[in-house]
Amino acid sequence: TAAGSLTLTMTTEGISQFSSQEFVYYIYDSANNILASESCTTACTTLTVALPASGSYGIGVQSSSTFSAPDGFYTLTASYSSETGGLEIEPNDETAQLIGFDESIKGSISGSSDLDFYSVEATAAGSLTLTMTTEGISQFTSYGFAYGIFDSDGNLLARQYCTTRCSSLMVGIASQGTYTIAVISDSNYGAPDGFYRLMVSYSSETGGLELEPNNEAESANALFAGSNQIGNISTIDDIDWYSVTVSEAPGNLSISIGATEVSNEGFLLQLLDDEKIILASLECRGSDCEAQPQLLVYNILGVGVYYLTIQSLSDTYAPLGEYGLNVDYSVLPDSPQSPFELKASQGTSQSVIAISWEDGQVGNNYLVYRSDQEDGEYDLIAETANKGLRVTGESPGQVVFFRVLARNLSGESALSLPVSGYLGVGPAAIDDLVAESISAESIRL
Repeated sequence: TAAGSLTLTMTTEGISQFSSQEFVYYIYDSANNILASESCTTACTTLTVALPASGSYGIGVQSSSTFSAPDGFYTLTASYSSETGGLEIEPNDETAQLIGFDESIKGSISGSSDLDFYSVEATAAGSLTLTMTTEGISQFTSYGFAYGIFDSDGNLLARQYCTTRCSSLMVGIASQGTYTIAVISDSNYGAPDGFYRLMVSYSSETGGLELEPNNEAESANALFAGSNQIGNISTIDDIDWYSVTVSEAPGNLSISIGATEVSNEGFLLQLLDDEKIILASLECRGSDCEAQPQLLVYNILGVGVYYLTIQSLSDTYAPLGEYGLNVDYSVLPDSPQSPFELKASQGTSQSVIAISWEDGQVGNNYLVYRSDQEDGEYDLIAETANKGLRVTGESPGQVVFFRVLARNLSGESALSLPVSGYLGVGPAAIDDLVAESISAESIRL
């Protein structure tokens, strides 16, 4: 007589343990739209559907097979309630059912062609989180639920699949407007049994989330050094664009990407310049991408805008789950200059040649080279962060030569001018030592 909800309770008796067929039972409206359906032999699930208006509603029971029927009997009871809160209201295949934020909705997919649409109204930019759970799923089911979030232009922002363990979807939204939630079967051949329960939450925060649509350079999401971004690739045509503005150069741009799920399709990351020319690329797929973020480091030589694109590695499927993107940038130091005022000790010690030098920069490392000849071939003997080195192991009195170069992230300097050094030679041994007199108390040498 009015809108409300209809609950169908189904029980069976006298079922043989060898029965191979099930009872299929369903509720349909006056236009023959199936609102909910289930199947069972002994343990039957109760169906509850929302009724959008007064009218006639039908209940159907049939065999799960076209060749034979289940044995035994069934008993069914239908009850009505004027309450519709928290229930999917069919038909919502074309016109979305408006729901509120944080409202829990229970629904079902009655067939492979059943589409359930829900809409939410966001009053400002922010983020949406879709939480999805299921219940009453048979352990023998071969179908699952596919669910996703669309914007008002029909762009798919995120999607996922599940049967019993469902992942939440989180998307950034760039503006106020109507956003649609879709739930369908993941197969064209059948529908999952049981029910789903979904809830959509809103937050005014957008930090760290990809903002769709960003499928072109003109709508690229801006990133900054130290940025951490979460996004997803919803289809094989989805390409996420990000921009990075470099104001100081040269420098190293470090980009890492990882995945929340193992996916053989994987993600393709590309770095482009302001003319959209690809500078470098990185593939992230499989367990390696999920276990450890993959790293791309590129030496930036000039200031300006650079772009990052992320897309599916596959031409057939998009990777499931989300990707995590991290961007960092470090300015390279000035190119190092050759060390100067190089000095080496000459005979002041019989065990160590002390070398020292000066450098107008800070933070450099130094490579020290040695040669037996001033204009000969020099061999590397040490690397140090200090402006000095103590050399041991040389032969006393032998003159050796040293040169030093400076090194940092920008490269290496030329070798310094050579400097000579040597170990001191001790006094000569006494070779005419004789004893002049010997007594009980002393020896005179």
